[in-house]
Amino acid sequence: MENSKKSISAVFDSENITAEVEQKGIVVVDDMKRMPEYGEPYHSAEMVLLLCHEGSARGEYDMQPIAIHANDFVVIYPDHSLLATETSPDFRATLIIISGSFYKELSRQFIYDNSVIFHHQPIFHLASGQYQCI
Repeated sequence: MENSKKSISAVFDSENITAEVEQKGIVVVDDMKRMPEYGEPYHSAEMVLLLCHEGSARGEYDMQPIAIHANDFVVIYPDHSLLATETSPDFRATLIIISGSFYKELSRQFIYDNSVIFHHQPIFHLASGQYQCI
C-alpha cells in the first residue's frame, strides 16, 4: 500500500484547521477525545505533539506497534507515518500541531538537533510530577 501525505484537515474533519496551522504556525487542539482511525497510515508535513491525559490508544508509528497511555508525551516529526487503530472510550489528550514551515524555521535556530532521540521511539511516559508540571 502506498502512503501519501494527507492534509491535517482530513484528520480532524475540518476544512479550516490546515489554513489555521499555516497561518499561525502552531495550533493547540485541547480535549481531543479520539485518535483518527482510517485503516491506513497518515503522513503529514506537520510536527505533532500529543500529551495523553486519560485513556489509551493503539496503532503504528513507522509500521511499528505503539501504545499510548495516560501521562504519555508523543513526538511525531514531519514525514513519519502514524496509523491509529484503537482509542479507548475514556481517551483525552491535548494535541499541538506545528506547521512544516514553522518547524523548519525552529530547526534552523537550534544548533543541536534532538530529533534523533524521537525517530525510533516517539513515546515518553512521564512520571506523575513531570506530567503535573506540564
